[in-house]
Amino acid sequence: MLTLGLVSFSNHLKNKILPSIANNKKIIIKALTTKKKIIRKSYFKNKINIFNSKKKFFSKQFELIYISSENSNHYTDIKNSISNSKIIICEKPICTSTKKLKEIYRYAEKNKVKVFEMIQYIHHPLFVKLQDLIKKKVIGNIKYIESSFCVPIFYDKKNFRFSSKKGGGSLYDVGYYPISILFTLFKLKKIKLINKTIYKKKNVDINGKIILQDSLGRLFNLKWGLESNYENRLNLIGSKGAIYVDFIFSKKIYQKGLITLKKNNQVKKISIAKSNQINNAFNEIIRSDQKFYIYKKKLSLKILSFIERITKY
Repeated sequence: MLTLGLVSFSNHLKNKILPSIANNKKIIIKALTTKKKIIRKSYFKNKINIFNSKKKFFSKQFELIYISSENSNHYTDIKNSISNSKIIICEKPICTSTKKLKEIYRYAEKNKVKVFEMIQYIHHPLFVKLQDLIKKKVIGNIKYIESSFCVPIFYDKKNFRFSSKKGGGSLYDVGYYPISILFTLFKLKKIKLINKTIYKKKNVDINGKIILQDSLGRLFNLKWGLESNYENRLNLIGSKGAIYVDFIFSKKIYQKGLITLKKNNQVKKISIAKSNQINNAFNEIIRSDQKFYIYKKKLSLKILSFIERITKY
């Protein structure tokens, strides 16, 4: 059983991470560092140490550290964690620049530590099935890809998402997901940006949309946003049919998956058994080999590099 230290107490940690890993027999939570003065003990199955000082927290040793701090703190929190752990899992994005991300990977390699970015949806069997359908060309050659992730999170000055200084904005938050499919589902190298629309409010990007085309002529229509009606989907249109998936990215803690396949004027519903993608992610990261780690590093660099490219246009 691995000892787990938690950096920062976010709503995501409280509502999704802790319930997801509550019964994981491979890890035991030992400590939490947070500035919050009151934390309910009922959130944790066992007795833990709570540190209001990060300095005291980072003086302890953990086999696994999970970071859910504000985006602007990820870089420093990871560097401090590298001296105190063998495996680090950080909420996306690990950093807001590829320069800092490469520096983290170099520092981690020097200290023989693995740093993983939490991209949870790729650990759900729904995603695995989707990969299989694409590989087998069930709908022929894919011509058009449409994906969106929009959430009804509205302006709150206490929410880091609405602060540029804290690394907020919709692009690094919900935008990260539809953009990530360019590299999780497709192996794209040459990507042409045809159109980009990003709406900002108070110097923070609130929503955006991009249209891309790859070297095979496939069109990608990607959309994301805060302060929006909820959307969480992926549509693939091919030469022989179409695939529609709802709840591709975020899911309830234990949720079934459903893929709608339209082909030859027939509709087929492919049901995916209940699964906890967050707990799956923890387990796969814990048992991962070097090949998987290299894949994850390259994936994180590709996504962040592309996001940097978008912001420059």
